[in-house]
Parts: sequence; structure tokens; C-alpha cells
Amino acid sequence: MLRKTAALIEGIRPDQIPAATPCPEYDAGALRNHLVGWVQFFEEMPGAVVYGMLFFEYVTYGWDLAIGTERQVPDDDAEAAVGLEVAQRMLSVEYRGAGMPFGDEVPVPEDASMVDRLFRPPAGHSPGDPGVS
Repeated sequence: MLRKTAALIEGIRPDQIPAATPCPEYDAGALRNHLVGWVQFFEEMPGAVVYGMLFFEYVTYGWDLAIGTERQVPDDDAEAAVGLEVAQRMLSVEYRGAGMPFGDEVPVPEDASMVDRLFRPPAGHSPGDPGVS
């Protein structure tokens, strides 16, 4: 999974750097910089906490980066299932909603894939739309 997201980061063309992503705070270039540049802040945290945070960040922001740069979403259902498990442990309600780092949960159908359960659709799309999952 990390290799897949690293390939997305490496494959950003100069003309894609200002591309909008589903994450409103970041264009493709800023998202790339976020993923690469913040590891230094983890040096005092336990390894398991860092791993969970990095896994979740790379799975979810890799999705945002793929959508923003119009490339194939790299994550499969097994990776998304682990990401969803990490998200459910880490993202309590106080971190969600307006003005918070994460939006509210988006309802998905009972038969939704793990990829569709984990990732919110970009504006104007629904889970399962071509190019979204």
C-alpha cells in the first residue's frame, strides 16, 4: 500500500501540482508535501501509533491524490478494510464535522465495498462511480 501511494506521489506531473483534490485543504502539490514532510513530528510517539496514523494517512490521502490527478485509485478492499478499522479506532466524533480535520461519516449501502465504505465520494460523485473506486 505504501508503495502504491509512493508511486502516485512520484508520478505527479508538473501540470498536476495545482490540481484540486477531494480534500479541500490540499491541491495535489500541497497533499504531496503533506504526505512526505510530516514524518518528523512522530519521533516521540510509540511505533504502533505512528504506523496506524501513517497507514490511514497514506490510504486515504492516496485516494484523494489519485482522484485529484485523475489516476486509478490504488487501494483494494483488503487495504481499505484495514484503513477502515484504523479509522474507526482513531476518528472519534470530536475529530469530525465542520471545522474539524475530518468530515462526518457518509452513509453507504449495506452491500458497499470496503473501498466505498472508507472513502467519501468527491463532490458530484457517488461511491462506485467510474474512477472513484
